[in-house]
Amino acid sequence: MSESKGLRHLKILGSYKINACCPAALKVTEHTDGKCIVSYQKVHVGHQNDLGHLFLTANERENIASKIAAKIPLDNILDEIRNSISDAEFDRVHLLTKKDLHNSEKSFNLSSNSVKHENTG
Repeated sequence: MSESKGLRHLKILGSYKINACCPAALKVTEHTDGKCIVSYQKVHVGHQNDLGHLFLTANERENIASKIAAKIPLDNILDEIRNSISDAEFDRVHLLTKKDLHNSEKSFNLSSNSVKHENTG
């Protein structure tokens, strides 16, 4: 007999959804002569830029991928990045998880030494 109450497990970091409409936008209009006109609304309403919801920069992802390719253990990569935190600078990269490392490994097509369980797809 199930004792489920029909409640979903919420993400630790929360959702990207803000239950509002943020007016921030970029609109690019390209003319036939090759000129582009960009109009933008930089005001954000209804949310903040939480570090946990930001993406890693391309440079950060490449740096991580080069360390993975050099066969540096994932725990050492995490320790090195977390130890680089300073009072003046705290970025998304300092919240790095093993899942981020595995995602970088996968997106850069780096081979992993891990062996999948036979029941895993």
